[in-house]
Amino acid sequence: RAAGEVRDMDVLTGKAAEVSVTGERDCQVRLLQHLGTQRQKQAAKLADELKQRGKKVRRGLERYSKRIDPLLAPQAAPKQQREAEASAAARALELSSQLRKFATLGRRDLHLYRKKGKQLRYVLQLATRQDEALLHGLREMQDAIGEWHDWEELVAIARKGIFGTFDESCLE
Repeated sequence: RAAGEVRDMDVLTGKAAEVSVTGERDCQVRLLQHLGTQRQKQAAKLADELKQRGKKVRRGLERYSKRIDPLLAPQAAPKQQREAEASAAARALELSSQLRKFATLGRRDLHLYRKKGKQLRYVLQLATRQDEALLHGLREMQDAIGEWHDWEELVAIARKGIFGTFDESCLE
């Protein structure tokens, strides 16, 4: 999560840097400075987190890798492969069912929908037989919602008035 916060600041900085509005360079510079400060804070949190929990996380990843690698290997026991495929299929159906529960999508639930779709894509990528069109569609959905969410976050940051004497005209 801490790495994601740093990545988010990088993405938002890139988006803020690509905006070009005549006569609003000062607003853009202030926003970029703020995002840079936030990124530094998030990077410091990430470094602290790694110091505190890095070894434990690494051991956990190695332990899970040892459990998963044999299941994915071509020479895995047929029973193990069937169990892994059945588990993945059950999870894919569960995620698919959760996605269908979203009758309408709005600001509050679009990001959650994206995360569920992303999880479904990851599970389906582990399948022996992959539906490339479905995987491509899920990736496009994830990218489109992610793009929308990033712009929403950037506007929200700018609207908070985080610049002290922030001029509302920067948002017009």
